[in-house]
Amino acid sequence: MTSPSLSPNSLQARRADLKSQRRRKLGQSLWRFLAISGMAVGLAWSVTLPYWVIRNSKQVEIEGDKLLSKAKVLDLLSLSYPQSVWKLRTHQLSQRLSASPPLVDATITRTISPPRLLVKIQERQPVAIAYQNHQPGYIDPEGVFIAKSFYEKTPQKLPTFSLKVFGYGPQYQQYWPEVYNLIKDFPVKVSEINWQNPSNLVLTTELGKVYLGAISPQFGRQLKQLEQLRSLSSYIPLSEIVYIDLSNLEVPTVQLKQKPEKKSLNSLVRKQ
Repeated sequence: MTSPSLSPNSLQARRADLKSQRRRKLGQSLWRFLAISGMAVGLAWSVTLPYWVIRNSKQVEIEGDKLLSKAKVLDLLSLSYPQSVWKLRTHQLSQRLSASPPLVDATITRTISPPRLLVKIQERQPVAIAYQNHQPGYIDPEGVFIAKSFYEKTPQKLPTFSLKVFGYGPQYQQYWPEVYNLIKDFPVKVSEINWQNPSNLVLTTELGKVYLGAISPQFGRQLKQLEQLRSLSSYIPLSEIVYIDLSNLEVPTVQLKQKPEKKSLNSLVRKQ
């Protein structure tokens, strides 16, 4: 069955209708494009508005600054003003702060009403005074060295540290966590650790100076042997001791002021 043929007038009306539909679709697409472009331009313009600009450090809030001063945190942040709050690369700024020796971590968030930056920091907690290349500073339980200059104009005094470390360097950081964990609650009080001679780690203790030789895995055993000598003063006046030598665990000795030769401590250690 064949479809009835269309009259010339019907074909002309259909063509006109199709053209009209195309014009409407084209117009709709154009309006959508203009609307989206207008929104994009408006957003870009609004970002530059003065209402969303960090103009000075008063618009930077800092949380967690107990040891560091706000001025030092701002110095580490190294912001220039004015800054559009939208253009600030907060992730990069957070990484920069986190990499600073006094800090463990840092996060930065921004708000637009009002425009400001919120900087949350987690500080390292120093546990000992340290000297690295004759530069004074502090070290935390992980062995991170923090120069003393970081704590200038700190809002509160740093704790008083009973432990000092001399000759500290990056090469000793891997050993420090174990060393510190072993001596912090050690029964024989340790007031100084001297690493200035890499071949001879020296402890200053309540019994006197103790030579341990180069740092090694036997450090824990050496401390146990030192603990066995707590009653040493009952046998030898501490004022007569120049140093105790535990570098050789098999032959512990003590150097006395009045005797050129070393005195063996094996008998005393066995008694303990």
